[in-house]
Amino acid sequence: MEHYDICVIGGGPSGYAAAMRAIDFGKKVILIEKGKVGGAAIYDGALTSKTTWEIASRVSSINEMLEAQGRKLFDL
Repeated sequence: MEHYDICVIGGGPSGYAAAMRAIDFGKKVILIEKGKVGGAAIYDGALTSKTTWEIASRVSSINEMLEAQGRKLFDL
């Protein structure tokens, strides 16, 4: 079983921000999200295209970082 310093429940804007900030401080973080990272507003059209683009860019960066560490993302 892997050990994590912080467990963030919910991958919406606040959960995502909390996880990223913890990583900035060198913490090993697991983020648990039942749907898609970024929150429902990204996928139901409630955000502007600029905001959606920024979040998509950051999620892509997370994926690249995880792959570089030999980790993989998977859907639960």
